[in-house]
Amino acid sequence: MLLKKNQEKIIAVLEHKNYKSFQENFIAYPTDTKTISSLVKLANKFDFNIVTVGSGSTFNNSTNFDNTLYLSTAKLNNIIEVDMQNLFINVGTGMIWSKLFNDLNDKSMYFPLTYEKRCGRTIGGIFSTMKPFSSPATYFKGLEFVSPTGEIIRYGCKTLKNVAGYDLSQFMLGSFGKFGIITSVLIKLFPTEKTFFNNNTVPEVCLNNFTNTDYALFSRIKKEIDPKNILV
Repeated sequence: MLLKKNQEKIIAVLEHKNYKSFQENFIAYPTDTKTISSLVKLANKFDFNIVTVGSGSTFNNSTNFDNTLYLSTAKLNNIIEVDMQNLFINVGTGMIWSKLFNDLNDKSMYFPLTYEKRCGRTIGGIFSTMKPFSSPATYFKGLEFVSPTGEIIRYGCKTLKNVAGYDLSQFMLGSFGKFGIITSVLIKLFPTEKTFFNNNTVPEVCLNNFTNTDYALFSRIKKEIDPKNILV
Protein backbone atom coordinates (compact mmCIF):
# COMPACT_ATOMS: atom_id res chain seq x y z
CA MET A 1 0.00 0.00 0.00
CA LEU A 2 1.26 3.46 -0.89
CA LEU A 3 1.68 5.65 2.17
CA LYS A 4 -1.06 8.26 2.58
CA LYS A 5 1.41 11.15 2.67
CA ASN A 6 2.90 10.01 -0.64
CA GLN A 7 -0.55 9.64 -2.18
CA GLU A 8 -1.27 13.27 -1.36
CA LYS A 9 1.97 14.43 -3.00
CA ILE A 10 1.23 12.38 -6.12
CA ILE A 11 -2.32 13.74 -6.36
CA ALA A 12 -0.91 17.26 -6.24
CA VAL A 13 1.39 16.49 -9.20
CA LEU A 14 -1.54 14.95 -11.10
CA GLU A 15 -3.61 18.09 -10.34
CA HIS A 16 -6.28 16.02 -8.58
CA LYS A 17 -7.16 13.94 -11.65
CA ASN A 18 -6.10 10.77 -13.50
CA TYR A 19 -5.68 8.41 -10.56
CA LYS A 20 -7.65 5.75 -8.74
CA SER A 21 -7.38 3.21 -5.94
CA PHE A 22 -7.68 -0.49 -6.73
CA GLN A 23 -8.03 -2.70 -3.67
CA GLU A 24 -5.00 -1.56 -1.61
CA ASN A 25 -3.09 -0.16 -4.59
CA PHE A 26 -2.82 3.37 -5.94
CA ILE A 27 -2.68 3.81 -9.73
CA ALA A 28 -1.73 6.99 -11.61
CA TYR A 29 -2.68 7.65 -15.25
CA PRO A 30 -0.41 10.50 -16.41
CA THR A 31 -1.21 12.02 -19.79
CA ASP A 32 2.26 13.26 -20.76
CA THR A 33 5.96 12.58 -20.32
CA LYS A 34 6.58 15.70 -18.26
CA THR A 35 4.15 14.51 -15.57
CA ILE A 36 5.83 11.10 -15.49
CA SER A 37 9.18 12.82 -15.01
CA SER A 38 7.75 14.79 -12.07
CA LEU A 39 6.39 11.59 -10.48
CA VAL A 40 9.73 9.81 -10.80
CA LYS A 41 11.56 12.77 -9.26
CA LEU A 42 8.99 12.72 -6.44
CA ALA A 43 9.66 9.01 -5.87
CA ASN A 44 13.38 9.71 -5.57
CA LYS A 45 12.77 12.52 -3.08
CA PHE A 46 10.27 10.70 -0.85
CA ASP A 47 11.49 7.11 -1.26
CA PHE A 48 8.61 5.22 -2.82
CA ASN A 49 8.77 2.72 -5.69
CA ILE A 50 7.14 2.71 -9.12
CA VAL A 51 5.83 -0.22 -11.15
CA THR A 52 4.92 0.59 -14.76
CA VAL A 53 1.75 -0.96 -16.19
CA GLY A 54 0.02 -0.52 -19.54
CA SER A 55 -3.40 -1.99 -20.22
CA GLY A 56 -3.33 -3.86 -16.92
CA SER A 57 -1.82 -7.28 -17.73
CA THR A 58 1.38 -6.49 -15.81
CA PHE A 59 -0.60 -5.05 -12.93
CA ASN A 60 -2.81 -8.13 -12.63
CA ASN A 61 0.18 -10.48 -12.52
CA SER A 62 2.59 -8.43 -10.44
CA THR A 63 3.47 -8.83 -6.81
CA ASN A 64 2.03 -6.19 -4.49
CA PHE A 65 4.90 -4.04 -3.28
CA ASP A 66 4.85 -1.90 -0.14
CA ASN A 67 4.79 1.88 -0.59
CA THR A 68 4.58 1.58 -4.39
CA LEU A 69 2.91 3.67 -7.07
CA TYR A 70 1.51 1.78 -10.06
CA LEU A 71 1.99 4.06 -13.05
CA SER A 72 -0.16 3.30 -16.09
CA THR A 73 0.79 4.44 -19.60
CA ALA A 74 -2.78 3.86 -20.84
CA LYS A 75 -3.35 7.56 -21.57
CA LEU A 76 -0.17 7.85 -23.64
CA ASN A 77 -2.20 6.46 -26.54
CA ASN A 78 -1.64 9.07 -29.22
CA ILE A 79 -0.04 8.76 -32.64
CA ILE A 80 2.72 11.37 -32.61
CA GLU A 81 3.68 11.10 -36.28
CA VAL A 82 2.92 8.93 -39.30
CA ASP A 83 5.50 9.22 -42.08
CA MET A 84 3.82 7.43 -44.98
CA GLN A 85 6.57 8.37 -47.42
CA ASN A 86 9.40 6.76 -45.42
CA LEU A 87 7.14 4.28 -43.60
CA PHE A 88 7.82 5.24 -40.01
CA ILE A 89 5.44 5.76 -37.12
CA ASN A 90 6.11 7.43 -33.78
CA VAL A 91 3.48 6.40 -31.24
CA GLY A 92 2.77 6.61 -27.52
CA THR A 93 3.38 3.40 -25.61
CA GLY A 94 -0.16 3.29 -24.20
CA MET A 95 -1.64 2.60 -27.65
CA ILE A 96 -3.21 -0.84 -28.02
CA TRP A 97 -1.07 -2.80 -30.50
CA SER A 98 -3.89 -4.59 -32.33
CA LYS A 99 -5.96 -1.42 -32.75
CA LEU A 100 -3.04 0.53 -34.18
CA PHE A 101 -1.96 -2.11 -36.66
CA ASN A 102 -5.47 -2.96 -37.77
CA ASP A 103 -5.74 0.69 -38.82
CA LEU A 104 -2.26 0.79 -40.38
CA ASN A 105 -2.81 -2.40 -42.37
CA ASP A 106 -5.80 -0.72 -43.99
CA LYS A 107 -3.34 1.97 -45.16
CA SER A 108 -0.88 -0.62 -46.52
CA MET A 109 1.57 -0.19 -43.65
CA TYR A 110 2.69 -3.44 -42.00
CA PHE A 111 4.93 -4.78 -39.25
CA PRO A 112 6.29 -8.38 -39.07
CA LEU A 113 4.43 -9.41 -35.94
CA THR A 114 1.07 -11.16 -35.90
CA TYR A 115 -1.34 -11.02 -32.98
CA GLU A 116 -4.81 -12.07 -31.97
CA LYS A 117 -7.45 -9.61 -33.18
CA ARG A 118 -8.58 -9.05 -29.59
CA CYS A 119 -5.07 -8.66 -28.23
CA GLY A 120 -5.29 -5.93 -25.57
CA ARG A 121 -1.56 -5.47 -25.07
CA THR A 122 -0.07 -2.01 -25.48
CA ILE A 123 2.83 -0.91 -27.66
CA GLY A 124 4.90 -0.35 -24.51
CA GLY A 125 3.92 -3.70 -23.04
CA ILE A 126 5.10 -5.55 -26.13
CA PHE A 127 8.26 -3.44 -26.53
CA SER A 128 9.32 -3.77 -22.89
CA THR A 129 8.86 -7.58 -22.89
CA MET A 130 10.27 -8.32 -26.36
CA LYS A 131 13.41 -10.41 -26.65
CA PRO A 132 16.14 -7.90 -27.61
CA PHE A 133 17.57 -9.88 -30.51
CA SER A 134 14.35 -11.21 -32.00
CA SER A 135 13.67 -10.33 -35.62
CA PRO A 136 10.93 -7.70 -35.02
CA ALA A 137 13.08 -5.97 -32.39
CA THR A 138 15.41 -4.61 -35.08
CA TYR A 139 12.62 -2.42 -36.48
CA PHE A 140 12.27 -0.32 -33.33
CA LYS A 141 14.48 2.60 -34.34
CA GLY A 142 14.04 5.05 -31.49
CA LEU A 143 12.28 5.84 -28.24
CA GLU A 144 11.57 8.38 -25.56
CA PHE A 145 11.75 7.36 -21.90
CA VAL A 146 11.99 8.75 -18.40
CA SER A 147 15.10 7.60 -16.57
CA PRO A 148 14.96 6.23 -12.98
CA THR A 149 16.08 9.66 -11.74
CA GLY A 150 13.46 11.57 -13.74
CA GLU A 151 15.34 12.82 -16.81
CA ILE A 152 13.53 12.70 -20.16
CA ILE A 153 15.73 10.96 -22.74
CA ARG A 154 15.11 10.74 -26.49
CA TYR A 155 17.07 8.42 -28.77
CA GLY A 156 16.99 7.31 -32.40
CA CYS A 157 16.13 8.60 -35.85
CA LYS A 158 14.62 7.52 -39.18
CA THR A 159 17.61 5.65 -40.52
CA LEU A 160 18.00 1.92 -41.08
CA LYS A 161 21.65 2.01 -40.03
CA ASN A 162 22.78 4.07 -37.08
CA VAL A 163 26.02 2.84 -35.54
CA ALA A 164 27.02 5.95 -33.58
CA GLY A 165 27.25 4.66 -30.02
CA TYR A 166 25.29 2.07 -28.09
CA ASP A 167 21.78 1.22 -29.31
CA LEU A 168 19.52 2.30 -26.46
CA SER A 169 16.49 0.79 -28.17
CA GLN A 170 18.02 -2.67 -27.86
CA PHE A 171 19.05 -1.92 -24.28
CA MET A 172 15.48 -1.04 -23.29
CA LEU A 173 13.85 -3.96 -25.14
CA GLY A 174 12.85 -6.72 -22.73
CA SER A 175 13.68 -4.57 -19.68
CA PHE A 176 10.13 -4.75 -18.22
CA GLY A 177 10.39 -1.04 -17.37
CA LYS A 178 13.22 -1.59 -14.89
CA PHE A 179 15.67 0.75 -16.71
CA GLY A 180 13.22 3.53 -17.53
CA ILE A 181 9.56 4.33 -18.21
CA ILE A 182 9.12 4.17 -21.99
CA THR A 183 6.69 6.82 -23.27
CA SER A 184 6.95 6.57 -27.07
CA VAL A 185 8.66 4.44 -29.74
CA LEU A 186 9.69 5.00 -33.35
CA ILE A 187 8.87 1.99 -35.53
CA LYS A 188 9.92 1.11 -39.09
CA LEU A 189 7.03 -0.24 -41.18
CA PHE A 190 6.70 -2.03 -44.53
CA PRO A 191 4.51 -1.45 -47.61
CA THR A 192 3.57 -5.11 -47.98
CA GLU A 193 3.77 -8.32 -45.99
CA LYS A 194 5.72 -9.91 -48.85
CA THR A 195 8.85 -8.01 -47.74
CA PHE A 196 9.03 -9.77 -44.36
CA PHE A 197 12.04 -12.03 -43.83
CA ASN A 198 10.17 -13.67 -40.97
CA ASN A 199 6.74 -13.20 -39.43
CA ASN A 200 6.60 -13.95 -35.70
CA THR A 201 3.74 -14.03 -33.23
CA VAL A 202 3.60 -12.00 -30.02
CA PRO A 203 4.08 -15.08 -27.73
CA GLU A 204 7.14 -16.16 -29.76
CA VAL A 205 9.05 -12.90 -29.31
CA CYS A 206 7.87 -11.72 -25.88
CA LEU A 207 8.93 -12.88 -22.43
CA ASN A 208 6.40 -13.75 -19.73
CA ASN A 209 8.71 -12.76 -16.90
CA PHE A 210 11.78 -10.59 -16.58
CA THR A 211 14.95 -12.64 -16.85
CA ASN A 212 18.60 -11.68 -17.07
CA THR A 213 21.29 -14.04 -18.22
CA ASP A 214 23.99 -12.18 -16.29
CA TYR A 215 22.62 -11.14 -12.91
CA ALA A 216 25.91 -9.54 -11.80
CA LEU A 217 25.93 -7.30 -14.89
CA PHE A 218 22.24 -6.44 -14.46
CA SER A 219 22.80 -5.53 -10.80
CA ARG A 220 25.74 -3.30 -11.69
CA ILE A 221 23.82 -1.47 -14.43
CA LYS A 222 20.72 -1.16 -12.24
CA LYS A 223 22.73 0.29 -9.37
CA GLU A 224 24.37 2.86 -11.66
CA ILE A 225 21.22 4.12 -13.36
CA ASP A 226 18.75 3.56 -10.50
CA PRO A 227 20.72 3.91 -7.25
CA LYS A 228 17.56 4.05 -5.10
CA ASN A 229 15.91 1.15 -6.95
CA ILE A 230 12.87 3.29 -7.74
CA LEU A 231 11.66 1.23 -10.72
CA VAL A 232 10.76 -2.29 -9.57
